[in-house]
Amino acid sequence: MGLERRTPLTRTTPLRSGAPPRRGGRLAPVSAKRAAQRPARDEIRAQVFARDGHRCLLADQQGGVPSCLGRLTPHHLRKASQQGGYTLANLVTLCVRHNDWLETDVGARFARLAGLVVRHGVTLEDAWALLRVHGLVTYDSTGRPLP
Repeated sequence: MGLERRTPLTRTTPLRSGAPPRRGGRLAPVSAKRAAQRPARDEIRAQVFARDGHRCLLADQQGGVPSCLGRLTPHHLRKASQQGGYTLANLVTLCVRHNDWLETDVGARFARLAGLVVRHGVTLEDAWALLRVHGLVTYDSTGRPLP
């Protein structure tokens, strides 16, 4: 009893005869707008990686921070959805594992404390000051060493 079916399932709409349904064309992998922005974004990305020494900012962290894994990626301090631009001051270098880890509950708390996530009312300058206080950087957002 219960889930037994007494009558077999039947099709209520007839199948069309002829050719099988066609799929539409493939979506463009990159929009025209994004393709036009690519050279400028690649240049900024290269500047961010060079400024950060081509290494993850969290590479040497201890105390519950996972070890590095994966390729390097630019991390937005202020998210794009919060009008954070693709600029040198708004990006830092993280590995893929750390970038994903910052989305977890524990990682998000660490990110807010260390300045890796900028919330409303906090400026990018404040975030860079927190990054310096926590020993993640020894330079300003342009790459100039601090005294």
